[in-house]
Amino acid sequence: MSDWEPRTRTDSRGLRTDMRRLLTLADPRHSLYRDAHYFTATVEVDPRAMKPWLPPGIRLAEPARADAPPILARPHRNVMGLAGFALPRVVAFTPRERGLEVREVTGFDLRVGGSERNPLDQLGLGRVIQARVHRVDLSAGLPPLPLRPLSPLFTVTRLRPRVL
Repeated sequence: MSDWEPRTRTDSRGLRTDMRRLLTLADPRHSLYRDAHYFTATVEVDPRAMKPWLPPGIRLAEPARADAPPILARPHRNVMGLAGFALPRVVAFTPRERGLEVREVTGFDLRVGGSERNPLDQLGLGRVIQARVHRVDLSAGLPPLPLRPLSPLFTVTRLRPRVL
């Protein structure tokens, strides 16, 4: 038997056992991650370089900057069901984040590289205006809630050959 197996095993399959296992993995009453660290930065953005990457109807604010903090406790939207026969649908969830500390980072220089499959260098990101390290406790919050179904064509229209 390999040593990567969990010490406690589920006795049998069933709704009660599965729910108990789920609560063990992601108990909403406790933190998923304690004392997690993440880095955020506010950077200048070249509006002409960024414009082709923005969804229709979205405009850059003035001055053109990219910024996320707090990034994890904000409402999230995601698309589920892209594979298989299920219709893709938009789901919403908001993780809980309890801030422990925020420290400013000085003397930080950002250089973004890219590749054919990940063209981050084409976003027009420039000079770092401010950088921070956040220490937080993260909780799962409520499970993702379905908002609305999407057209079956959603997946086809979002395929990009350079990503495949």
